[in-house]
Amino acid sequence: MLRELGIAARRRIRSELADGSIVEDPIGEVRVRVEGVETTTIVVFVDDSAPALLGAYTLEGALLVVDPVRQRLAPTHALRYGKRAAHKATCSMQSNKQTVKITDILNKVVQRMVPAAVVLVVSLMLTQAFTGCNFGDAESDFDSSLKYIAQANEHHSNGAYDKAIADSNRAIELSPNNPLPYMTRGNAYLGKEEFDQAISDHSTAIDLSATFANHEVALQATYTAYYGRGTAYSAKGEYDLAAADFSVAIDLARTNPDSTVAHDSRGYAYFRKGDNGKAIADYSVVIALDPDNPENYLWRGNVYRANGEYDQAIADYATAIELNPSDAENHRLRGAAFREKGEYDRALADLDKAIQLAPDEAIPYISRGLTYSRKGDYRRAIADYDKAIRIDPNDPSLYRYQGSAYASLGEYKNAVSNYDKAIRFDVNDAESYYFRGVSQAQLGNVNEARRDYNRALSLGFDQATVEKAVAELP
Repeated sequence: MLRELGIAARRRIRSELADGSIVEDPIGEVRVRVEGVETTTIVVFVDDSAPALLGAYTLEGALLVVDPVRQRLAPTHALRYGKRAAHKATCSMQSNKQTVKITDILNKVVQRMVPAAVVLVVSLMLTQAFTGCNFGDAESDFDSSLKYIAQANEHHSNGAYDKAIADSNRAIELSPNNPLPYMTRGNAYLGKEEFDQAISDHSTAIDLSATFANHEVALQATYTAYYGRGTAYSAKGEYDLAAADFSVAIDLARTNPDSTVAHDSRGYAYFRKGDNGKAIADYSVVIALDPDNPENYLWRGNVYRANGEYDQAIADYATAIELNPSDAENHRLRGAAFREKGEYDRALADLDKAIQLAPDEAIPYISRGLTYSRKGDYRRAIADYDKAIRIDPNDPSLYRYQGSAYASLGEYKNAVSNYDKAIRFDVNDAESYYFRGVSQAQLGNVNEARRDYNRALSLGFDQATVEKAVAELP
């Protein structure tokens, strides 16, 4: 495909795969646009059966990182390595009274302390001076530990989390009182979704950050550790603890230009725990600090919409569309807000645009199908659900939506058939059991209906609703 686009291979490189094997592939250069950011990047020529991947090189060039909790790309900041920082970045070791220069390797280590492959990168200023680290290590051990930390973060960028953990372990052996390798290992555990281990490592890093004699550096290191632990709590679904850690990070980062990400992450934690007022306040801070990022308006719009404040949500989605008109998600979400407000024609206009921009995604078809159902146009709803099913045939909710549309048309056999499919994919789908029971009752299949109602009740479906349906059976 690359050659068909006129992209030429310039040279060959050797790469290490996740299984440790070495391969050699040709590479070229190309201009790309990712999330509205245009940059020059390298592309690797592989056979057409290989998956298309957006690598760390491209993400870093576009100043983007992966947010795994919300499954999106998020903007970040670059780190500058200037002469002033390099001149001041020294650390005197008590053990031998020598002065060790913390050069580019430490800058790179810190840049990846909250790595691109796991959580939002926090742009710290550890290129500033700090002295008297008091880790108690020999100079050579401290230097070696930094090299292992750098290797660990490189492995992390390639998804080789076990190798990252192994290198972090070696760094800890060499410099056990240094918080940096614990952060690196904690982030690798985050990548493996081993959240308890990640929380433990970031907790250790918090305790050890006090060993930085330089107050400013101690604040920055502690900020990073709290942010990393908060991210682990958030990924684990413990949003109260996540919000508490992000709050500490925000307090520590009053003068840090990247405190934006801590407000953003705390806003998400508040949103997930249902504290929408605080979530809106945090996203408003994020927008004030970063007004040109459409994602910020999108997330505040999501909270407004969840709060039933549809006009405010629509306004935020409109701003997101102005900033990035080619993003189908912005149009889809505004369409959903219009639907929930009862403005179906305006909803359909947005959803038509979303489908035009992303014709191979199922969600815009689902949203338009739901809108047609609200309008009572069930045939068009069924057609949209068919399109969504062709794209994502393993999603049980699509068969449930289509079953509901058939039931609304009085086509109960088709409805039962769709609910059967939904249950086949998810045997614990209480809604499908209940609504299949409703359709069975309409078909006169009383025993089947009673069995479905009982199963729905056992799976947690609303008891009063089930009891009323059972009472109506002949």
